[in-house]
Amino acid sequence: MTGTDVKSVLVCGSGLAFELTLAALRNALPEKITIIAMELDRDKNTDDFYGHVTAPTAYNFLVQIGLDEPTLLRGTQTNFAYGTAFEGWAGRLNWVQGYQQPFPVWNNVLFHHYAACVGAPLAPFLISSSAGLNGRFAHPPQEKDNPLSRAEYGYVFMPDEISSLLKSASKLRRSKGTVQSIQSKSDQVKSITTSEGEILEADFFIDCSGTQRQLSSSLDAEFDAEIRLAVKANHVPVTPGFTLKHIKAAAMGWQSTVRLQEEQIHLSVGLPQYIKDPDFYIETGHLEKAWNRNTVAIGHSACVMEPLTPAPMILLQRDIERLLSLFPVTTDMSVEAREYNRLFEDDRNHCALFTRNLFEIEPIPECPYWEAVLTSPCPEKLARKIKQFESRGYLTQYDLEPFTIEDWAIQHFGLGRRPQRQDVFLNQISDDDIKKMLLTLKTNIETMVQKMPPGDRYISKFKAYLDNKHGA
Repeated sequence: MTGTDVKSVLVCGSGLAFELTLAALRNALPEKITIIAMELDRDKNTDDFYGHVTAPTAYNFLVQIGLDEPTLLRGTQTNFAYGTAFEGWAGRLNWVQGYQQPFPVWNNVLFHHYAACVGAPLAPFLISSSAGLNGRFAHPPQEKDNPLSRAEYGYVFMPDEISSLLKSASKLRRSKGTVQSIQSKSDQVKSITTSEGEILEADFFIDCSGTQRQLSSSLDAEFDAEIRLAVKANHVPVTPGFTLKHIKAAAMGWQSTVRLQEEQIHLSVGLPQYIKDPDFYIETGHLEKAWNRNTVAIGHSACVMEPLTPAPMILLQRDIERLLSLFPVTTDMSVEAREYNRLFEDDRNHCALFTRNLFEIEPIPECPYWEAVLTSPCPEKLARKIKQFESRGYLTQYDLEPFTIEDWAIQHFGLGRRPQRQDVFLNQISDDDIKKMLLTLKTNIETMVQKMPPGDRYISKFKAYLDNKHGA
């Protein structure tokens, strides 16, 4: 291997991806590697397109970069969420895409087969979905026999608040302004000249400039564009109760609502001609290579995906985790770049399959938005997943998928799919026994949900406890 040791890294950008990346590097890199922060002026905030919701894996990720849950809840309006409620999807479908621990296995058969064989929906048997529908919340206990122990939760958040919180905790010196010019040598970025005349040199560059892709574009990185959308966000007074993100289908696209601690965010996403006075326009798609020579793109700089699921935040989180695990040792980064790009493409493709699955239904709504989304045929990997599930309830899983088989089962059920054949092991169990088992589970969950406090009351008391504990 050739090349000299990497002694410096420059992170260029602003907003959520920028601050999360800086925090992660600050916590992980040895002191001998200099971190240079180039904070760009922001002309528009496209961070709303991360979707305001995380997957349950965000808890550990945030802790690893130095942001624990008490600090997050006390320092921002971040709230708990059990998943996403889809309302009137495709004009007729309603379900809760709840977060869930692995399904129970009864008599060597995964739980969803039991619900399918009696034609039951999944939500009443899943603690996160049931609690979310009732606006209840509580942290899961350690006792395995407690139904609540199978619940998972993520966060709903305001990107600017988390960015500000991380920025206030950062001790890094920052250069600010705009990128005046980028100097390259041997097809690699060597330095950046700012609008203030400052020249910033580094061995390794990280592009967190969002859809501007200021560093990546200087290396002629190819962006595979898909669909251009308009986005508008409104902040309104809070409505008590719900612990789910809500998504409603609309003729122009879709609308989402998340409830923070003190306000709600309404997001409208659709074709440009249908969104009046949008906050910004954005083009979905992805770079062909996220890591190009000595520059790697993170978050929206690398991939923009519609936030109908937690996929955008999952991709951002995985970008940063992948960056830390493959951070280059020397200026010869060819090996790290190849592996990074392979894993990036896998993650992007798997998240895209989960999002695209939302549109693979019949009949297809007759509206311009759906027509714009469905310009390409169903991907082969997704077609295989759908066929296997509809045939016999089998949940096809590819290596290192970010969405679990529980996520896929819940989505399949929500979209109205049911297996044509039941699991062969179910033939050993009578229909009456199956109904009794399901009724017992449903009753136990209903009982537990009624004991849980409303979500707004829970977080209020939890924050009061944290304030008392930390002497606030």
